[in-house]
Amino acid sequence: MSEEEAVRIVVDAGANDQVVSILAAKHRKKNKPYANVKGSLRSENEHEHGRDPHRTVRIVIPPDHEQKRNKRVHSVARRPKRAMITMTDILQIYRQSCASQGCVPLKNVVEQLKKGKQGKEEARSLVIKGEKLSHESVLSLCEIIRNNHMLRNIQFSDAGLTDESISSICKDIMLRRCCSKLNFSENKIGYNGIAAVTALLPRNFLLNYLNLSGIVFTKKMAQTLATSLPRSKLHTLIMHRCGLHDTGVLGSITAGCSSCSTLLNISFKSNNIPSAGGKLIARPLKRDQFLECLDLRCNKLGDKGITDLCVELGRGGAVRKLVLFDNHITHAGIRKLSRVLVKNTTLESLDLSRNPIGHYETILSLKQVLCGNTTLRNLFLWNVDMRDEGAVLLAEILAENKSLQRLEIRQNSIGIAGLMAFKHTVALNSKIFKLLIDIPLHRNSGEEDTIHSLYTSIQQHCAQNLAAITQPPEDHRQANQTRERGADGAHRQVSDVEGEDAEDDVEGVIVYPHADDQVLSEKLLEYRKRQQATKKNNSTVTAFSSSPNEPPTTATSSTSAVEKKKEQNKEMEQEKKKEEEVKNVEQVEEKKEQKDEEQDAEEVKDEVEEVKEVEEEKVEEQKEVEEVKEEIEEVKDEVEQEKKEVEEEKKEVEQVQPVEEEKKEVEQVEEEKEEVEQEKQEKQEVEEHNEEKEQDDEIEQQQQKEKEKLQEDEGKERQSEA
Repeated sequence: MSEEEAVRIVVDAGANDQVVSILAAKHRKKNKPYANVKGSLRSENEHEHGRDPHRTVRIVIPPDHEQKRNKRVHSVARRPKRAMITMTDILQIYRQSCASQGCVPLKNVVEQLKKGKQGKEEARSLVIKGEKLSHESVLSLCEIIRNNHMLRNIQFSDAGLTDESISSICKDIMLRRCCSKLNFSENKIGYNGIAAVTALLPRNFLLNYLNLSGIVFTKKMAQTLATSLPRSKLHTLIMHRCGLHDTGVLGSITAGCSSCSTLLNISFKSNNIPSAGGKLIARPLKRDQFLECLDLRCNKLGDKGITDLCVELGRGGAVRKLVLFDNHITHAGIRKLSRVLVKNTTLESLDLSRNPIGHYETILSLKQVLCGNTTLRNLFLWNVDMRDEGAVLLAEILAENKSLQRLEIRQNSIGIAGLMAFKHTVALNSKIFKLLIDIPLHRNSGEEDTIHSLYTSIQQHCAQNLAAITQPPEDHRQANQTRERGADGAHRQVSDVEGEDAEDDVEGVIVYPHADDQVLSEKLLEYRKRQQATKKNNSTVTAFSSSPNEPPTTATSSTSAVEKKKEQNKEMEQEKKKEEEVKNVEQVEEKKEQKDEEQDAEEVKDEVEEVKEVEEEKVEEQKEVEEVKEEIEEVKDEVEQEKKEVEEEKKEVEQVQPVEEEKKEVEQVEEEKEEVEQEKQEKQEVEEHNEEKEQDDEIEQQQQKEKEKLQEDEGKERQSEA
């Protein structure tokens, strides 16, 4: 055997895989010169001294498939496959782990696992809401995450999780790498828990939904989240009530969102973001990729924050749904927003509810948007303090609009004039198929019939507009008509070409005009083949039966007939190809129609449900009104009782008044006596004080006189001495 044959061994001549060598130690013979040399040294020695002649190649090929299945060939590169774990096994593992950890299995989790046995959607989700979990129960739940390969949705909402439990959950998710939706909302998580979540984001590429609502972020936590967002594949980030009123925290998170190329939905609801946060929120709009939804409801952006947001929208920021619900926006903010949205070509839904913008001037400023924008489909104006003047103006503007399909103006004080105006707009504008408006509560008894008729007519016009939108276009009708005509034309061609003798052979085709086109084409081909075979046989018989002196007229006629048949066959094949193309197009159109019909049916169901909800709301409102009336009557009764009690008290007071007056007079007399006595005492004190002063003055005078006498005596003594 030569060196080349030793190096290269072909197992099968027809196979492309070739075995070169197996370097496992167990296949190597012992006591050879190259036995002690291994790895790279062995290759160097072979390069210098030549290939080891004692190296062997061991090939094990099972002779039969059953033998290969029963007796596995254990090699270095092959390992036995693990058996698939079922939901019963996962339930048993969960119960065993709960027993080992010393905790009770959760009923909700056990029910989800039992439903997962039946092949339902519960096998893909692990949902826990409002149940406070200990660390031991979290460790037992981690066994489900570790063993369930179908798990996609993991929700631990308001579960009392700590940083330690979050880190253990994230470790198991990181090992499995199959979770696509993660919810840790309403848990008291600190920096270590957020660090575990952020370490999971760049490693799990299937994770596209993250909910961190109710977790109060600090600057350090926000920075860790911002560093991991650019490397993640998130589509949706929800952060409600996360303490984003701090501009430092908000700035770091929005910087991370702007650098994440896959992020489509951002929700910063109920964070009390101030007006200074408008520039920071506008950061995700600077990138090239557009946003599906930017939810900023229940914040305090105000007109200043909206202007900063409008600056980025004017520079090309693309967003499909913008929610500015309850942001303290006034006429100035709406005016700037309308100037920007006139040229915007991406916005389809705008929510301006719970803002004081229902006045005539603000709705007049919205005219530019509603008349100039061609992409806006949905407009929400709930509870904007709109009255009849604003409603009439809005209805006049919508009559000129060509794109708006849904308008919601509930919880506004709109009367009969507004309802009449919207009735005319819905009748004129066929694009609007959904208009949600409340029946006015404060109405007279004579106005109920007119209000009810106006409301029903609005709903009827909306239903007609929806039916007109969902009606199949004329192209589909023409295609159906051409299909029916094509089938009739094919039957006519069969009867014309094949003659009277074809009626017996193609009876099934002619009698059943609505049969499947594929069956029809197969029968036509079979009949054509038989006709051609009979014609060829007839032509050959006539050609050989005629004498040699006579000209072969029958042969020439038969050849011309065959050529005509061939041309006819070609035409039929071309027609069949065209029919097949038309069928394919019709099938595609039918599928589209079915999808459209299903979507329309779902929309109609939604509308019916909404109408039912509106009716239920009406009934509830009536009940509430009745309850309020009853409460008012009860309050009236209570007031009357209180009045009676007050009158009785007055009578008692009147009876008690003379006695009290006498008491007051006695008290006054006593007070006067006391005052007189006090005055007398004061006078006595003043007199005593004056007497004391006089005595003091007399003593001082005597002392002075004595001093003068002493001085005179001293002077006389001095004179005598001198």
